[in-house]
Amino acid sequence: MNAIYDFLTAKKKAMEAQAALLAVGADIQPKYEYDSDEDIDGGTWEHKKRMLEMEATKGKLINIVNNLGCNENLKCILLRRGV
Repeated sequence: MNAIYDFLTAKKKAMEAQAALLAVGADIQPKYEYDSDEDIDGGTWEHKKRMLEMEATKGKLINIVNNLGCNENLKCILLRRGV
């Protein structure tokens, strides 16, 4: 039990030190932690959810562009290519 307490105390102190450095404008990258049992192949669950949202939006956009009947408008050409 002491080991867990020591771990959590050390983690809290490290987070407070990082927050203090960020507060004074230090140029450091925040450290993000992920659960060790989380499947991060292809990204975290947030990344996977966002990719699905973007794919759904892309499908809607393609349908809109195709229904507009655009000719050689550069914007329409790029949208059809998925750019």
